[in-house]
Order: sequence, then structure tokens, then C-alpha cells
Amino acid sequence: LTVEERDSRVWPAVAGGHATAGRIEYSYDSPYKAELPPGNYILHVAHGLVVAEKAVTIEAGKMAEETLALNAGIARIRAFDTEGASDPLDAAFTLRNEDESINSTEYGTEVSFIAAAGTWRLTVYHGAATLDTPVEVVAGETTELDIVIGTGTIHASATYSGADDAVADGLFFELAPASNPDGEPIVSSYDAKAKLVVPAGDYILRTSAGVTKVMTPVTVAAGGETSVTADLGAGVIAVSRSDAFTGCELLGAKKDIAGNRAYFGFWYDQQFQTVAPAGDYAVVCARGDGTKEEKPATVTAGERTETAM
Repeated sequence: LTVEERDSRVWPAVAGGHATAGRIEYSYDSPYKAELPPGNYILHVAHGLVVAEKAVTIEAGKMAEETLALNAGIARIRAFDTEGASDPLDAAFTLRNEDESINSTEYGTEVSFIAAAGTWRLTVYHGAATLDTPVEVVAGETTELDIVIGTGTIHASATYSGADDAVADGLFFELAPASNPDGEPIVSSYDAKAKLVVPAGDYILRTSAGVTKVMTPVTVAAGGETSVTADLGAGVIAVSRSDAFTGCELLGAKKDIAGNRAYFGFWYDQQFQTVAPAGDYAVVCARGDGTKEEKPATVTAGERTETAM
């Protein structure tokens, strides 16, 4: 039995051409050859995303030669930021059939899929951007596709006061559409120098550090790079407490019209610090008997404030 294909498998067959239990031969060789007892078999061939089966009869002392026509082609695909760009993107590509029972994902600047002739669905992933498009595979041909996904890159960082005092750690960036600044972010990062790859458009960069959160508008064009530095307008407040207290909380110094003060958090640690917006605060520490002691503290943007209780 000789088969001109790869990933070939042979099962015994019963009348009607159906495979019975138990694979009896398996090979990646091409051509594939096997010596088998006379009988009826099912030949199963897989190549890329293509699967084909054929009933084969082996007669005593005779050579059976079988060639399977896979009715398949090749889709060779690249993705670019913009039309006419010279450098393809390092992206992920998923090709699937209509009911998604067959699919495969490849990564790189250029990928190839071997697939049965017909219409397939291709999804390209680059950063937070995705693009879905049909792909027509033609039997015996190689289809070359250059996909324009239209992404840009935002480089995000933050400073305490807008001066040369970059925040080195403890940052969290979220990027939301400008049309829905408080909505679900499309991408996020904990890196102090974040690189956010997104579809071209207008966004709001939400930057968090400690109890500070600011929003900064940013726009990126397809194939472009935009740098944005969020000014936190904040400093660091550090509190140390004695064993006389069980924990401390940070409140805003001023009460609102209802008599409540803004709450910024509670810490059990004897020493803690956080990044807080510039302004006046109250450090309130509690004792085991329920009594409390309060001390005012002022945070200045770009500076450190230390308070001992």
C-alpha cells in the first residue's frame, strides 16, 4: 500500500467502508508504505487542516497504490498596521471553518495554512486589536493575503508632579474608549513604561497609583506611536504607628455637607505608605479599646510626607 501524502493512518474496515476499533498503522512518511494482510481498510490522511479518508482493499500478493486528492490549497498571510507599510506585524492568526469544528492558530510575521478549498474565517490578533475576515482557499493554489489591521502604539508613563519625578513602580494603566471613559478597558498594564498596542482612535488613559487615580486623553493613528505621561499631582504619605494602636486609616481632612470625610483606606501594618493626591488628610489610628487618635497630614505633589503615631 503506497500513499502519496503525510500523517497517514490505517484502520481495518467492515462492509460499508466504516472503520472498526483499533488503528493498525500510523506514519508521517510521504510516500507511505505498509505491508498488510489481505482485507478491507480505511485510509485516513491529515495534512494541515485537511482530513481525508478512503476505503482501500488489499489483495494477497498485489501492490495497492492510492493517491488521495485533498482538494486543498495554501493560504499565506501577513498583517500590517497600514496600507503600504513595509514591515509585517508579529501577530497571531486563527483560521477556522464556519462551524469552528476545525481551527488552527499560528504566530509570527508570516504564516501559512493548508486548508480544504472553500471559505474560511480568519481572525488576526495584534495587541488589543482584532480583525475578522473571510478567506477563500482555492484547490491547488497558494493564496497570498496582506491584512491591514490598523493598529497604533501608545507609550504610557507617569510622574508625581509633572516634573522630572517619574513613578517607577506601583502603577496600573487602563485604556478605555474616549466615548466611554469609565467603561471596560480594552487593554491594561502594570509596567511603569507601558506599551499599549490598540486600534487607531481616541482613548482615555486611566492611571492608578496607591489611592490616586487620574484620567488623560490620548489619540493614536494607524501605524503611529504616541507617548503620554500622566501627571498624578500626588506625593507619598508614610505612616508609622506604635504598638498602642491596632491599625490606622487615612481620611480626607474636610467633611462634606453630610458630615462625612473621604475614605482612602485602612492599614494594620505598623509602617505603611501610599501614593495620595496632593491635599490635606487626617491619619486616624484605633486602639484595642475602641478609642482613636487623629493627626493632620498634608501631601505635596512630588514630595514625601512622614507621620508618626
